[in-house]
Amino acid sequence: MTETAAVLACPECGSERAFRNGGRRRPDGNRIQRFICRKCSHRFSERPIPTKPADDKTTGSQVCVIQQEAKNLEPTTAINAVGDERQKSTKEDPRITQFAWKCKLKNLKPNTIERRRYILQRLVNDGADLNDPATVETILALNNYPTPTKWLAVQIYRRYCKAYHIEWEDPPRVKYQPKKPYIPSRQDCTAFLAAMPKKLMIFCRVLFETGCRSGEAVQIEWQDVNMDTLTIHIAHPEKGSNERTIKVSRELCQMIDSMPRKYGAHVFNPKLRTWDSTFNGQRRKIVAKFGKPEWLKLHFHSFRHIRATYDIRDGIDPYEVKDKLGHKCISNTDKYVHWVKEENPEVNDKYYTQTTATDLEAQRLEEAGWQFIYVNPNTQRAHWKKPK
Repeated sequence: MTETAAVLACPECGSERAFRNGGRRRPDGNRIQRFICRKCSHRFSERPIPTKPADDKTTGSQVCVIQQEAKNLEPTTAINAVGDERQKSTKEDPRITQFAWKCKLKNLKPNTIERRRYILQRLVNDGADLNDPATVETILALNNYPTPTKWLAVQIYRRYCKAYHIEWEDPPRVKYQPKKPYIPSRQDCTAFLAAMPKKLMIFCRVLFETGCRSGEAVQIEWQDVNMDTLTIHIAHPEKGSNERTIKVSRELCQMIDSMPRKYGAHVFNPKLRTWDSTFNGQRRKIVAKFGKPEWLKLHFHSFRHIRATYDIRDGIDPYEVKDKLGHKCISNTDKYVHWVKEENPEVNDKYYTQTTATDLEAQRLEEAGWQFIYVNPNTQRAHWKKPK
């Protein structure tokens, strides 16, 4: 076991520390050994030796093409030459591959492109013809798709029709309302973070204190962390958010400063999939240890919801929460105010809030006993609050 495990490397994190973890039978009757990584808890199999004719010299060969040369290739060839957008199956519809390449030219994120390819291929596998919107409507009506999946399929197919100039006169209307996320208590959140390994705990603490997305956190560089002012600058926002500088605790800054500098300019490992697999494995262990099955609902994006909900509960102005989350519109932050009011209508009634644009308005509020909070750098309006 030790000899075999030392040779194999985990496909997720690259660690060579693995244990045997069962096996499975192939259709030809041979048994494949399964392994589990001791570092990230990812399960993987040893790859069997492929059987091919001796005179076949093209099977399994690869052509190395740099990204600058890929622009001169055909769409199908070029998209396979770029590493992130590699075609997974030879049965994929060619127009889906071309559509993915068009998305790549628009500089969309790899996860977004992969999600669009998956949804379109699922429609094709269920019998839809992407050139005929009527067949897509029939598949969406007859198949028991979950409401979020159906809503996403309509949005993605509308973009597909726009890319290929296909007329879709009356798309089906799918009303989708996101569910309220699970928000643990402060004690449960503290216990969950404390039970994690050091590196993963620091990464989750950054998500919790800054309210940033996981994709934004892995892009944090050492120059973005200011030990003097105790701030972290989110220089690579996602989803069209604003850049922002967020105040964090001194304890978190000291934890970040103690981390090894082995990822170049980045503080954390920039491969998000490694963090996802590590978090999923550690979460199962923590749930089994504390007996809290509701903690399985927690994921990286949950810390963003938790941060915003805690701030609203503490009476922080929604515009300040909006700036911390990087929202461009206050309507995206209003959902947290609505959720807190549903929990306890009296929680958010601690303060009156008001904004001013001139010095005269500010002077009147100050004479009336209002307390100045901050100035929004985007609107240049001053925010004030007054206890009820």
